[in-house]
Amino acid sequence: MTGVTSLSGANILWTMSKAAGGEVLLSKSSDSSEEIEITGTKEFVIYFVPDDNKDFSGRYYHEVWVTDSEGVTFPALNGNIFVPTLTLKGGEL
Repeated sequence: MTGVTSLSGANILWTMSKAAGGEVLLSKSSDSSEEIEITGTKEFVIYFVPDDNKDFSGRYYHEVWVTDSEGVTFPALNGNIFVPTLTLKGGEL
């Protein structure tokens, strides 16, 4: 991640949209450890549940914004993400 030396004490915001600068369709925040968990000095995990992408499939744009322990917010990562079409069988993934 660009510009990140440590995620200690930081807040992470992940967003997904159809294109850069577009309407945010889905977001996750480390304010909730059920959405994003900081797992190391420069590592984090984003958790998804089936309902997160039930309305999405195909190519999207995503960004990660970090607010460091001093309150400075900056973009840390961006690019394309591919969301596959999920098929439910018997009500389960």
